[in-house]
Amino acid sequence: MKLRHFALFFLPIFLLQAQTLPEAIAHYYQENLPFLNIEAVHIDTKLDITLDEKSTLEFKKQAYKHRKGVVKILSDSKRSFISYSVQATYSLFIASQTLSSGTLLTMENTKLVIVPFEHIYDALIDFEMLGSVQTTRYLKEGKPITLRDVQILPLVEEKAIVNVKLMEGNIALSLWGTALQKGNMGDLITVMRTDGTKIKAKVVGKNLVEVP
Repeated sequence: MKLRHFALFFLPIFLLQAQTLPEAIAHYYQENLPFLNIEAVHIDTKLDITLDEKSTLEFKKQAYKHRKGVVKILSDSKRSFISYSVQATYSLFIASQTLSSGTLLTMENTKLVIVPFEHIYDALIDFEMLGSVQTTRYLKEGKPITLRDVQILPLVEEKAIVNVKLMEGNIALSLWGTALQKGNMGDLITVMRTDGTKIKAKVVGKNLVEVP
């Protein structure tokens, strides 16, 4: 009864060509975590497992997030449950110093390290994000940095001088104002014009807004 309930959460992986079981498991992990450097896949069985195009592998939902797991193998009328473990490493950014909330991430306050794969719960930041994201919480030195810890820098910061585009009749006007709120693309924020009046404007670029 327990096995039947357990199997309900398995996802099928259909083989496109004959593979060994370690190769098939490695392929499943590489498809879901392409940044993994897989060194070996260890199978906990003495059975002679042969896979062909008719074989189907079924993994538990998001099994790739864990180093160890169980795979169900369906081949003709046979069904097997095999335990395995994946030996791999991957690179991630950690805080190279204690970071307060709102800190811009750069090469100076982060460090790229290689760690053994045990489990992965949250998506990690990558090199291209440095210089364009800031922390949303306090991070201790050495903490791995995930997407949950950062946010994209706003295109408009509070108190920033912005270029305001608006239409008066058929005439396009451009004037300056001060953002009273921060915002990203498409956000509606309040801007104070140089005459002291407040208007609502939509963020359309870096320090650029337009009146709808």
